[in-house]
Amino acid sequence: MATASSAILTQLAGTGAKLYGAISPDSLQIITTAKKLTVPLLAVDGAFLLAESQREVHQVLRAIALHTSVGSLTDDEYFQKGGILLEHKEWEQVFAPWPEAIENAERLRPYDPFSSSLIFPTYPVTDVGNAEEELKSRVYRGAENRYGEINDAIMERIEYELGIINEKGFAPYFLVMHDIVLMSSRTCGRGSGAASIVSYSLFITNVDPIAHHLYFERFLSPSRQDPPDIDVDFAWDERDGIFFAAVFKRFGIEHCARVANHNRFRLRSAIRETARCYGLSDAQITKAVETLFMRGVDALLDPLWQTIVRIATALDRLPKEISMHCGGVGHHTQAGNLLCPDPSLR
Repeated sequence: MATASSAILTQLAGTGAKLYGAISPDSLQIITTAKKLTVPLLAVDGAFLLAESQREVHQVLRAIALHTSVGSLTDDEYFQKGGILLEHKEWEQVFAPWPEAIENAERLRPYDPFSSSLIFPTYPVTDVGNAEEELKSRVYRGAENRYGEINDAIMERIEYELGIINEKGFAPYFLVMHDIVLMSSRTCGRGSGAASIVSYSLFITNVDPIAHHLYFERFLSPSRQDPPDIDVDFAWDERDGIFFAAVFKRFGIEHCARVANHNRFRLRSAIRETARCYGLSDAQITKAVETLFMRGVDALLDPLWQTIVRIATALDRLPKEISMHCGGVGHHTQAGNLLCPDPSLR
């Protein structure tokens, strides 16, 4: 762990944690505390700008975040200097007086919190030995309901699909999907998952793959590397009050989280947001936007609007905010392994 806070470093020193005093081109205050506590230094880069020309974009973004105007920003509400990404040679020159900080930075590998392999929840079972046996039991019970009588062709297809599903370790995934589907009064499974008799027997989908000659390999095959994608539509009026509540209750709130949408600036909204930061009224903005998109930027003679359009163009497609996905839920076996900005948002 690296920190530029003297209070945090002092509190954690002696706890056995691997600590570093973080220094950056714009922040060297931790050096005295780190030396006093004999904590090694680590050179980090607090850059958030590629060039000084992006400073005005940073200023507008801070004004948007604080719901204020550019002129009302105080000195401690945005960075008036620093924060520019340095070339490697410049970076080494800045930290030359503290060679250990450079050595530690070069020795440490970047931390990647995301697994390089697929992560599927395990599925605890009680009546049978494992998830594979539980899935097989559910599928055959469901197939009896679907077909009435299970003939050789149906059995052969079920065993073929189960063999591939179990070989790839996807049995828990199908069990979780089955549990979720049972929570709703009506669902509609679609996409390539409709080519699976396992999905059909579990009532995840409603299309008989044998009667319609659908190939399971379009959904999942031994040579396919990506995981199965089961698309299921749920009734909109059950989604929030019943469906999500039932999922969280079934699997535990500490194991579930709603999925976030990552919204980005679009040019029109970026122009409006930027113009508001410069104190323009909605009426002024609407008139100027109409002129801009009908006649082009050269028709806006006011230099202020030239600045607004330039900054808004830089904002276009940048991350703006997060919102709640209407139907996405994350589930993880280990509590706390779902990334969430605030546990209260789960």
